[in-house]
Amino acid sequence: MAVLLEDVTGSPQGLITTTISSPGAWSARYDAIGSKTIRSTRGVFDLTPSVDRAAFAITFPAASLAPAFSTSWQIDASTALASGTYAQGTLGGFRLAKIDELPTAPRQVTMVIDQGEQGGFQVPAGLGWATGTLSNAGVLPLSGQLGDAQAFRTSVSLGATGQAILWVKPYRNLNSFLGGIISLRDTGIVPQTAFTPIQSGLLWRRFADSIELSYSSGFGPLGAEAKVNPYIKPASALALATNLGLTNNEFRNVTFDGGGLPNAEQFTALPERFVMDSSYKLNAVPLFGRVMSLWQGAVNGGAGTVTATLAVDASNNGILKGNASVSGVVFRRANVETVGAGLIKIPTTGIKGSFRTGAFLMDR
Repeated sequence: MAVLLEDVTGSPQGLITTTISSPGAWSARYDAIGSKTIRSTRGVFDLTPSVDRAAFAITFPAASLAPAFSTSWQIDASTALASGTYAQGTLGGFRLAKIDELPTAPRQVTMVIDQGEQGGFQVPAGLGWATGTLSNAGVLPLSGQLGDAQAFRTSVSLGATGQAILWVKPYRNLNSFLGGIISLRDTGIVPQTAFTPIQSGLLWRRFADSIELSYSSGFGPLGAEAKVNPYIKPASALALATNLGLTNNEFRNVTFDGGGLPNAEQFTALPERFVMDSSYKLNAVPLFGRVMSLWQGAVNGGAGTVTATLAVDASNNGILKGNASVSGVVFRRANVETVGAGLIKIPTTGIKGSFRTGAFLMDR
C-alpha cells in the first residue's frame, strides 16, 4: 500500500509505503517532508476471522532530531483504497497493483507537469517534464525537470486504481516538494480498472533559498497536473512524425512564452516552425523578411525528449543576451494539437548563472 500524508490544509507532508507480507504482518517505510532520512519499521496486527476489515497503528522510531511518529490505519479488503490519520492530518492512498492490474509488457511514457499559465518572473512559467518506462511489475522510474528547470529523479508504483503517488524533494531545502496523485488511467498504458480513483492532482512548493540561481524567494504552493502519455519508440524520424500526426515532418505554432518572452526588444525573430529531418534534427523554418534567432535542437527518438539552445537578445526586463537551453518531451494526445512541451531556461542579469523559465510548446 502507498499513502500520502496531508496536513489540515491538504498540503502533502510525506509518503508511507507498507507491505503486508503475510496475514497480520507488515513492514513500512516513511519519507517525510524536511528530512533526508527514510525511516522504516515493522510489526503485526490482529485479524478477526470472517471480517475483511482491520485497523492498526504504525509507529516509526525517532531518527536524528525527528521524534517518533505514529499513524492509525484502516484497510478494507473490499476496496483498493487505504486511509488513516495522524496528529497533524490525514493519510490516503491505495493498494498497489497486482496480477491482472499490471501491464503485460514494459511501456514507455513521457509526462508533462503543468502548473497553469504563469508569468515566469515570480513563479516559473516553464512546463515540467519527465520520461520513464513502466515495468510489468508496476514500477515507473521517472527522470526530468520541474518547470523551474530543477532536475529530479524518482520512482513511483502503480496503484490498483490506475494511479500513482508522486513525492519528490529535489531542492536543498527539504521542506520544498512536489507531491500528489498522478493518473495513468485511460491512457492505454495500464489495464482498465473498476476501482474508483481518488482525486488526482499535485501541489508544488519551493521555499526561499538565497543560494538558488532562480526563484530564490520561493513560490507556492501551486496546484499542478501531471499528464502521462504513452510513447512508442520509433524506428525512424519518419515513423515518429507519423506517430505524432505531423504533416510533412513539421512542428507548427512553436511558442516561447513567459519570463520576458517573447521579447518586444528582440531584434531577431524567434522560430515559429520546425522541420524534423531524418536524423531527428529540428531545423527552424525561415521567416520571410526577418532575421532568425540562432537555434540548434533535436528530438531523442529513443526517449521522446527534446533538447535545444536558442539565442536570446538582452532586454530591459532583465534578460541577458546569450544562449537559452530548451528541454521537453513529445507526445500524442487525443483531440489535442500540442505534441511537444517543456521549458526554456532564460539567462538573466545579476548573479552569474541566474535564470528564470518560460514555456516551450509545439503543435502538429
